[in-house]
Amino acid sequence: SQKLTIRMNEAYIAALDLYFYKIANWHPDFNTMDFKSEVVAFRGFFCTKKFYALGKVWDEGKFLGKLETKKTGGQIRKADVTKVSKEMLSEIYELLTVDQSIDNIITIYNKIFIEIKNKYIFKLKEAILNLQFEYFTVPKKWSFGEKKSIPPQINGAKFYNRIIKDTFSMGDAVLVLPIKYNMPLMKKEFERLPANDNMLQNNELTSKIDVISLPPSKKMNEKDKELILSRFKELEIIPNYDEIMSFNINMKLEPFKKLFDMETIRKARSLTE
Repeated sequence: SQKLTIRMNEAYIAALDLYFYKIANWHPDFNTMDFKSEVVAFRGFFCTKKFYALGKVWDEGKFLGKLETKKTGGQIRKADVTKVSKEMLSEIYELLTVDQSIDNIITIYNKIFIEIKNKYIFKLKEAILNLQFEYFTVPKKWSFGEKKSIPPQINGAKFYNRIIKDTFSMGDAVLVLPIKYNMPLMKKEFERLPANDNMLQNNELTSKIDVISLPPSKKMNEKDKELILSRFKELEIIPNYDEIMSFNINMKLEPFKKLFDMETIRKARSLTE
């Protein structure tokens, strides 16, 4: 590794001497710097200082048998990334850092924003229809203690307790599903149903209640799933597909648009119109 570091340092100094000495009165005998090389990459992408990835061929003195991805920052490294988002982002990282079969920048753009995007939109729709909530949501807790504002997962859990089954209490893990529903119909149902302290109260049912919390699949049997589907149908509750797609797909793709200039985007889109 020392030999490689010395060689690269000499190359940096030679480049600086060549390009800056005559223009900026800069000379390596008086303006020197040393570089430490930890990674040598074949390809990669840079969005920001703290969001980039590299396809490594050498890492701290060791040549790798095949390209390996070094990830820094980005949604893929966040604790609250969903399974569907992580799968999609992993495929994009693979394309941009390891896959050597595609070099054309226009093809790469369409691969990300059409082929990969549509693939995971389809998988997400299938998961929603099959009630595979863990695929596109992240478990959250009904936390203890008083709060100035009540987190959505708590209101969602109380909502579930009121209209489906009195299941949740403080400390339970829940999956938060964005929904739409018929408000007048729901208000009539609230007037009919009894309520306890673990349930959403009549005066708390407002348009701000736009999620419902659901049990993790390991705590649900087939009867529970049938009950949820039945109550959703009765009360005209549907998943908010736009919100789910935006959070899991569109928002995760947005940073990658910065990798492409407007001319590339224009040409890529013209091929699909």
